[in-house]
Amino acid sequence: MTKKLLIGLTLGLSLMTSNALADDAKARAIMEKVDARDDGKTIEQDMMMILIDKNRQKKNQRYEIIFQRFWSRRTSNDVF
Repeated sequence: MTKKLLIGLTLGLSLMTSNALADDAKARAIMEKVDARDDGKTIEQDMMMILIDKNRQKKNQRYEIIFQRFWSRRTSNDVF
């Protein structure tokens, strides 16, 4: 019984790691395009909430949210 369990675990782990180690060129190209995209310096969001009270009356609230980016990717040209 223990032998079968050990063989099953070994086989399962080997199948999971073989898929994790696979490298698809098309997927890598998409990933590199996303990574190279300019993210900008701010993030802007428009949000609208519809609040409904217990009498089923609706009230709309709209928000505009702007965040300043404090993070950035480091490149080889960064000077510290």
